[in-house]
Amino acid sequence: MAGTVLSVATRAVLTACERLGLEAEALLRAAALTREEVLDPDARIPFAKADALWRAAAARSSDPLLALHAAEALPFGAYKVIDYLGAHSATLGDALSRLASYFDLIDARGVLELTHTSAGTLLTMRSASGAPLPPPAQDFTLAAIVTRMRAIAGAFPLESVELAYEAPRDPSEHQRLFAAPLLFDAPNPRLRFSASVCATPIRAADPALLSILEAHATRLREELPKHHGLRERVHATLLEELRAQRAPTIASAAKRLALAERTLQRRLSEEGATFATVLDDARHALTRAYLRDAELGLAEIAWLVGFADQSTFTRAFKRWTGEAPGSWRALSGRREQAASGARRARRSRSSS
Repeated sequence: MAGTVLSVATRAVLTACERLGLEAEALLRAAALTREEVLDPDARIPFAKADALWRAAAARSSDPLLALHAAEALPFGAYKVIDYLGAHSATLGDALSRLASYFDLIDARGVLELTHTSAGTLLTMRSASGAPLPPPAQDFTLAAIVTRMRAIAGAFPLESVELAYEAPRDPSEHQRLFAAPLLFDAPNPRLRFSASVCATPIRAADPALLSILEAHATRLREELPKHHGLRERVHATLLEELRAQRAPTIASAAKRLALAERTLQRRLSEEGATFATVLDDARHALTRAYLRDAELGLAEIAWLVGFADQSTFTRAFKRWTGEAPGSWRALSGRREQAASGARRARRSRSSS
């Protein structure tokens, strides 16, 4: 079976698009889906069909911010067990933790990482493969999270919203929806919550019902196809090989994953990937991490990620990002400094 998402995720998108005036049947036909498939609570939708539904919606809509508005139009409860796990958690922080833990039920290609610091909590969104996340995916996911958390905990301020793409000409819709300081061109999409907001109690929470919901969510996860997310497992294996300065090969990856080479190739193909594309993604992800280390020179990074010479490395990086690695490093450093300065200014204002 190819990689899949739970049908509820696709149904949620379809519901939001219908609320925005798009014709559901036309979207379903364009994605080669039937309404029965989408309405079946136990069905799983192939990645390719789920993505086709999004593309069809974007093509039929004149709204450049469709993803943002679709998330806002998404009714609470559309994600079923995931929504209600949050609604019956003790605090908003607990709800965020469960959302991150069970996010693979929605779409295993994405990962939510929850980090607690003395200043508050960070919820970071990443691609499980390490590849850059498309702007619509960032908009939809972060907006859906914020609107759901406000539905269960009431209105609350966000410390900031960070998005890993260039600022739009008019960010007023992002500002309206998030009602928070915005940072574009960030290293990763991220939401920042204060410690006091995370401690907000969810007054309608029912601990007994939460226990039942959590057991159901765990069972759903156990029923995921066993090779679901193989691309991500291969990606993680290749990252380990590259970090250990070993030349990654399909033979070594197959051996570490206890699969025959042909089986590995076939299953990657079912998920719309090849060994070469996953290796390319791993090199891209590791290169970006190394470029943030000012102690590493470009020639050294080229060698560390497996390129024979710096010119080949530079061509590959331009293919990945459209920029030379030195230019990307300089811009990334300025982004980090700007984000750090903004955070210090906010802390200074809040303490004064």
